Amino acid sequence: MRYTTLFILLVTLQGCNTSLHHVSNYPYVEPREQQDAALYVHVDNLSKQLTDDLDLTETDSVAISTVVDLDNLQSSDGFGRQVAEAMFAALSREGVNMVEPRLTGRLQMDPGFGEFSLSRDAELLRTEMEITYVVVGSFQRTTSGRHVNLRLVELSSQAVVSAAYQFIPNMAGATSPRVTSVNGSLQRHEQSVL
Repeated sequence: MRYTTLFILLVTLQGCNTSLHHVSNYPYVEPREQQDAALYVHVDNLSKQLTDDLDLTETDSVAISTVVDLDNLQSSDGFGRQVAEAMFAALSREGVNMVEPRLTGRLQMDPGFGEFSLSRDAELLRTEMEITYVVVGSFQRTTSGRHVNLRLVELSSQAVVSAAYQFIPNMAGATSPRVTSVNGSLQRHEQSVL
């Protein structure tokens, strides 16, 4: 009886050891919140690169265009749009006078949907905006992440006054693969949600 109990205990512990070993073979996956925050660290770095040694006056204003796919300058995705949105906040924190070009100049109330002031419809936008500089940029996909290039361009002369580059790995925010549990095992899926 004593040996039987000891045998059962050893078999049970061996089973625990096997399952722990099985789980430990999976690579560490950062929590989703840390992955999302990593994107903003890269965008902050880009904004600092753009504003280092740059003298903007109080009357200078900056607008941001969508960061586009380098292979198709008329195309972007959630990643490009999110980098542009995050850049707006990052440059504002740097003290740059920002302009929102998508502002309609009115508050449209749509019952059941909400209140809206932003649009991409050219007919709803203001006809005149005081914009001195615009941030333009592109990204190029690789298997491990995206190369992001940004430029601050003076609108009147089209002169590039500063430029920035950052490689953003797939594990950062919008580019990171989604990890799900399927039948007890972890599987990675490329994410293209944003």
